[in-house]
Amino acid sequence: MWRPFGPRGPSWWELSLQALSSTTAGYDRLAPRFDATPFRTPEPILAATLDGLEPVGAAIDLCCGTGAALAHLRARRVVGLDASAGMLERARARVPGAELVQGDVLDPPELGAFDLATCFGAFGHVLEADEPRFVRTLVRLLRPGGRFVFVTSDPRGPTLGRALARTFNGVMRVRNALLRPPFIMYYLTFELPRARRLLTEAGFGIATQPLPAPYERLVHVVATRER
Repeated sequence: MWRPFGPRGPSWWELSLQALSSTTAGYDRLAPRFDATPFRTPEPILAATLDGLEPVGAAIDLCCGTGAALAHLRARRVVGLDASAGMLERARARVPGAELVQGDVLDPPELGAFDLATCFGAFGHVLEADEPRFVRTLVRLLRPGGRFVFVTSDPRGPTLGRALARTFNGVMRVRNALLRPPFIMYYLTFELPRARRLLTEAGFGIATQPLPAPYERLVHVVATRER
């Protein structure tokens, strides 16, 4: 059976089953092969954004998946939150010292206060209408002075990649209009202008810098909770 991402990646059949599942069930299916797909945030991006951070008391990775970002966090307490039990199982094997919690990023359980929150490759699972709720989650989790570190795109004119992303989004809207349960996955979400506005309105200060090549169309953002 053909595996478009190589021998360790999922087959077309497995990807099709994922697309016909709910978001959580789809990632439960994909979890054993997720790290062999291009959906995983590349290590150079994680290293560029996380490896220079000083150690903190408590850090949380939201929508932590298989734990790739968790492995870069330096904190006395490291927490990963994800809706998929299958992805958390993989994270547990990768980062055995982390505290892993199954839950909804829009309505997380009580986890305490954190100095650092991160989120990579997961904004597409948060509908635009729910992004203010996501920001409220950050306010709830972060202490004053706590930071939210993430990567997003800064739209700078039309590109082939953006056109393809819009086409994919259109296909997903049709899929979700016709099939239940929905699979929430869209591109071009929580991009820099909207992320900056929502976070600033919630009391965050924003610092940005472009990532090095070949990821220079992406922006490394540090949002600090100021109130």
